[in-house]
Amino acid sequence: MICYAVIVRNIIKHKIMVSGLRTALLLILLYLLPMQVVLASEKVEVLFVQMSGAMEFDGNKITLSDIAPHVVWYTERPDRKSGHMTLDEFLTEWEKGTNSFEVDPPNAVLTLMDASDSPAVIVIRNPIYRGKILTYDVEILNGSIPKTGGPVSLVIDGKVIGIDLGKTL
Repeated sequence: MICYAVIVRNIIKHKIMVSGLRTALLLILLYLLPMQVVLASEKVEVLFVQMSGAMEFDGNKITLSDIAPHVVWYTERPDRKSGHMTLDEFLTEWEKGTNSFEVDPPNAVLTLMDASDSPAVIVIRNPIYRGKILTYDVEILNGSIPKTGGPVSLVIDGKVIGIDLGKTL
């Protein structure tokens, strides 16, 4: 299948001159195409952000309850791309690749919005997701984690993954 979105992106990127009748024909062609045009996928290193309504910590595990069903991802400079994926997609990515989070657990910054304490830098391992509850094994690298709190944000180290740059035009 020809990816017309990539053609248009290349026209714009390379400033290929399309004028008059050609522009009209291109616009008609794009209008008539099915709207489920998949853009090219790209491998990029992204960081992840998870949000949760509350958290409990037992000294070894954090339990994030009322976890958001989507994980936000973003890239650093110079590209500055961003998007989101489902929590299930994120957990599938956890085990993928030779340098997976399963093999090389990520660092993360845990911030409790209702705490006066500084954010804690942690290593997270072994995610378990059931319903609206996500649990990680935790090693504290810097700071401290209270027994309970929330809302919570968890910013997770980068990983190279294939990102679909968009699902539709």
